Amino acid sequence: MVGRSFTAAQIAAVLQRSKRSVLESLKGISPSETRIVHGNEARAWSKDLLPKNILTALEDVAARRKTTTDTLLASPPPFWRPQYPLSQLCEEAIERASLLQRALGSALARLNDVDLAGADFEQLGVEDYRRTFGYSISTRHWRRLFRRTIDRDGGAENWGRLEIYLDESPARKTELRRLAPFIPTALRPLQDLISSFANPADPTELERSCLWIYAFEHYERENERFGKPRAVKRATL
Repeated sequence: MVGRSFTAAQIAAVLQRSKRSVLESLKGISPSETRIVHGNEARAWSKDLLPKNILTALEDVAARRKTTTDTLLASPPPFWRPQYPLSQLCEEAIERASLLQRALGSALARLNDVDLAGADFEQLGVEDYRRTFGYSISTRHWRRLFRRTIDRDGGAENWGRLEIYLDESPARKTELRRLAPFIPTALRPLQDLISSFANPADPTELERSCLWIYAFEHYERENERFGKPRAVKRATL
């Protein structure tokens, strides 16, 4: 492990914090090296250069997982995969993921700019989304989408992976779907998502978070199609 260095994204993934907050803690500390990660330059710091607050947080996580900080940092990030591969998803699901990838591209490129205030960072992201999709969303919802993408990436900073931009429950190709005749077509992905929970009657915190994100995505998509917000909201609820 001697001489091993770690990027802010790797540290953030272990601590389940934002990369920007980690970079704030590392501000003023010269990196051990600069490496290329998926075609982009990334600064990396050796463990002995990390500030006390970062080291303490890492030691707490390591203690909970019954391991060492060295092992924790050296472990590869979890490789998130969607329920179905891209080849099984419908064209609309692929197109929406591609649009979100484009909408978040500038924000992901701005992750290293710790001099940009958090509110300005998010506002720029919301504007990028509006230009790409053609309609606006709330800062809160944009923050959910951005955080979900970061979490799915797991610190790898491989922003070219289209899978990490997929909706919570992307529709499969028609010939691969198992349709339930009593469920309205637009709500079938929502039903599939709830059915995938270990206990649909008592979802975990992560499952509830996924459900909220999907509900917002569904509401915005259906409202854009029909322009009837009250009816769409009622059906979703």
